[in-house]
Amino acid sequence: RTTGNYRADNADGSGSARVSGTAGNSSQTTRILNVCETAQGGVGRYQDLLQALEPFGFSLSVLLPEADKGILRDSSRAATFQRSRRGPVAMWNLLRAFWLQRRQLRPDLYFFHSTFSLLPLMVLRLAGDRTPAVYCAHCWAASTLQADGWKARVVRFVEGNLCGLADLVVNVSASDAETAGKLGYRGHHVVVENAVGPPDPAARSDLFDRPASSRVNLLFVGRFDHQKGLDLLLSAYDLARSRNS
Repeated sequence: RTTGNYRADNADGSGSARVSGTAGNSSQTTRILNVCETAQGGVGRYQDLLQALEPFGFSLSVLLPEADKGILRDSSRAATFQRSRRGPVAMWNLLRAFWLQRRQLRPDLYFFHSTFSLLPLMVLRLAGDRTPAVYCAHCWAASTLQADGWKARVVRFVEGNLCGLADLVVNVSASDAETAGKLGYRGHHVVVENAVGPPDPAARSDLFDRPASSRVNLLFVGRFDHQKGLDLLLSAYDLARSRNS
């Protein structure tokens, strides 16, 4: 039983989902298990931001690859599995570790992160376990495929159907929600945009010269991936430089 205070609106503004806890009462703590097939990129940072829920009656644990454990700022509640590379052995290790955490923690809520975590979600439902579950793709895999071949069709079929096994599907951007809607993905979808944590107290502001009024400094932060739009940024940069030279 949970009560209280989290709301996420649908992408179109209609309807809502509510997940909540009770601050200051350990007997009412909602136990959440985050399941990550990988914590690289935004998935790991997302785990750090979720820790902000703890004062409101949530207890968060995370399952992730042993090699990714160092990504977390606080790994005191982390359980790990071996994953040297993506493949059948790594997925078996994930499923085995997930089942162990399920038995030990008895979560009130599961939060599955990224595409390959859909496998333990499917296993959970096949076992008849209807514990509430949330899924977040952290960008749909279909968005990363440029060609519309058999692989793209398989990816859309798998993630579009398995995501519907979750009680709530969180999209981290309106663009992700639009993709899910356009492709007819199953489930109840909401948009909860990625947050930004507070600045590091040791952050420095003197690493780059402040630009003059006629100069702009650009810094790209992200994966070297077509999805991140670096090609568009570089084209825009060339255009701006040619017009201002």
